[in-house]
Amino acid sequence: MSLQHSDADGIYRHFIEAFIATLAVAGCKVVDTSGREHHERFGQAMARLRVLRDQGTPGAAEFPLLYPTQVTGSYRDIEAGLLMGHGFTVQDPPFFRSVGIVVPPEQARRCLDDIWEVPKEQQVVLLQMAEAFMAPL
Repeated sequence: MSLQHSDADGIYRHFIEAFIATLAVAGCKVVDTSGREHHERFGQAMARLRVLRDQGTPGAAEFPLLYPTQVTGSYRDIEAGLLMGHGFTVQDPPFFRSVGIVVPPEQARRCLDDIWEVPKEQQVVLLQMAEAFMAPL
């Protein structure tokens, strides 16, 4: 995945899209968005990325470290990525209590491999982040 974009928003958007695709590959079907849980889970994923970067894990340094807003403690990027979906998610209207990840794992894998051409070492990092996201709080 080329993170060589002229704008920071492009880097973050592609990173979040790849992360959501990796959630599909890892078997995540639904993300509870009714409260703060998805922000806490994404915080776990970011903590895992920081550890991987500190350990010098190949592929980890290419991903941006995202931080929650100081006012609400929310991760705007994951919120926007889940709600916008880009064909990967569907919301539960009218109050968006949950977001379903509807892309089949095989299609998500093809996006990572063939369309976005995410290097294997970066896919390993994304998978570890997805596992941290899906782990018990």
